[in-house]
Amino acid sequence: MPHAQTHLVAACDVLAREAVQAAAPWLGRADERAAFLLGAVSPDVRAISGHPREATHFFTIPPQADRPAHRALLMRWPQLREAVTLDRAQAAFIAGYMTHLVMDQTWLEQIVMPALFIEGLPWGTGHPNWCLYTILMVYLERRAEARLPADTVEQLAGAEPDRWLPFIADDLLIRWRDYIVGMIREGGVRLVCRYFAETNGLSAGEMEAITGDEGRMAEIAYPVVPRERLLAFEAEAVRRTEAAVLAYLGGEGIDHTSKTQGDET
Repeated sequence: MPHAQTHLVAACDVLAREAVQAAAPWLGRADERAAFLLGAVSPDVRAISGHPREATHFFTIPPQADRPAHRALLMRWPQLREAVTLDRAQAAFIAGYMTHLVMDQTWLEQIVMPALFIEGLPWGTGHPNWCLYTILMVYLERRAEARLPADTVEQLAGAEPDRWLPFIADDLLIRWRDYIVGMIREGGVRLVCRYFAETNGLSAGEMEAITGDEGRMAEIAYPVVPRERLLAFEAEAVRRTEAAVLAYLGGEGIDHTSKTQGDET
């Protein structure tokens, strides 16, 4: 799934939307913005917590239900449903958490399932399309790193969770916050290149050479997933996350009977 800076730049895009600023101007305050940014990277805390994907992301690969993951989160943990009942830092965190779920499901729907998934083969490092999958994620991370506002990492580092999630302890969120902050400060996409290259038997240099060269991407990646589809994914993910954030912070909570257009998995 998309990596940390890809999620953070999308979160910043949502925070910059006029509709979001008008509906929740308090998200511009330092504490609430930091909480939102931490939420945007927190589902991946499972990398250190050991939680299964369904426990933090609320969907499976392949998808086994048509309920959007951000709604499944609120159904599973009803105490989070009404943002107005939470303090604003927690509400901001949950809204940010939802942006991660929406982006990951959009990635699954628009990239993984139509282009990379093979029925009957387990998804993971042994999958025939895993190498291409990681190339695409690193490519998106490169694009995100170039666009991430300079003060984002400092803002993220200031987030102080206070029992914001009923299923993840604060100490784990703090450890994950510090890991993400350190990773971006100490190398960012170069460390992501190294990590994913190791899962494919490539060198970090080979991964960097492919993802940093549009000609190589055109040879290796775009015949399967065209560049236009990747750009469309980025735009659609932000559109959907904006809608989810506005619905949640606007008091709509959960629609128990229907899905909004664009939320299908």
